[in-house]
Amino acid sequence: MILIGENIHIISRVVSEAVRNRDAAAIQALATAQAQAGADYLDLNLGPARRDPEAVGSWLVNTNTQAIISVITDLGCPPDVDARVESIMETVAYASGLGISNEDIFVDPIILPVSADQKQVREALEFVRILADLLPGVRSVVGLSNISNGTPAHLRGILNRTYMVMLEKYGLYSAIADVLDPELVELNRGGIKDIRELIHGVMEGAQVDTSGLPEKARDYVKTARVLMGDALYSHAWLES
Repeated sequence: MILIGENIHIISRVVSEAVRNRDAAAIQALATAQAQAGADYLDLNLGPARRDPEAVGSWLVNTNTQAIISVITDLGCPPDVDARVESIMETVAYASGLGISNEDIFVDPIILPVSADQKQVREALEFVRILADLLPGVRSVVGLSNISNGTPAHLRGILNRTYMVMLEKYGLYSAIADVLDPELVELNRGGIKDIRELIHGVMEGAQVDTSGLPEKARDYVKTARVLMGDALYSHAWLES
């Protein structure tokens, strides 16, 4: 699992002031601190700093910069795969004009909570699946824990872990995730193969017989069915 530092974010007073004042040293200090803490990559999140994006980009972007680009538009999150494709093609073309190659771009399909919009869970999966063919060289990144926002705390882990395995099967490159969850890390490293195979089976449309499975395995199958849209989400999905 690739770890991405999130601290260079426009909502931070230090960052917003540095961007406004073109204080490269302050940004570099934050970048250095995150790298020393173990981050593999850094997220440079300018958020709503849109008044003069070319001027901002001209001093923040250099030949060593890698960019994270989301599918979000001024209208919000695109409602389906086709709208995500339209958005990202336009934005990647803009990045190319700034001198950023596909190989230096990470695309975020935007993960919405399953508790808020279950249909969007499958749409994001499908987008990740086609991204490599759509934009060769571009890599994918997600805010994984978004999938479980709004879900009771004791149930968030299984949603995060199951969706990570599903996204990985469709070619996900990296995620901002809870690496303090040992089971998530083990799954990410290819461990717990029986659980991974059950999740993949649900994705492939297999009719998994859960009657003889241990409780943990049953829970993963039920969760995969919810994330694929084969069963309706509720906070009690594991009890059904």
